[in-house]
Amino acid sequence: MVNDTLRIASERAPYHSSRREPVQPTMSSWELAAHCLMEIEHYRLGEPYTDEFEFELLCRATIQGDQEAQVWMQRCYGGMVLGWLYHHPCITAACRLESEVNYVTRASMSLGRLSVSGRPRP
Repeated sequence: MVNDTLRIASERAPYHSSRREPVQPTMSSWELAAHCLMEIEHYRLGEPYTDEFEFELLCRATIQGDQEAQVWMQRCYGGMVLGWLYHHPCITAACRLESEVNYVTRASMSLGRLSVSGRPRP
């Protein structure tokens, strides 16, 4: 679920139809997250979209080890991870061991420990 802060951030982010602004290095993680949500919505509606904001947020979360970016990644994509979990054939057995929230948190923590090369960071 997306919290109120992220909802407000996405409402404040400017909408760009066919001419979107490129990612700026000065953008904060919450600004990138707001753009990510808009791009996800464009995708869901079958509209043109870009993945540059998601890629920048992912790079900050993994390569740069930016903890704020990791938090925003979880807020933006935690619902998607939860959806994958709900569609897993062993969901009932898995949820007897841990809660759904714990699985989403663990996935986010694993993402934070990985670099683009796929090797865990120390």
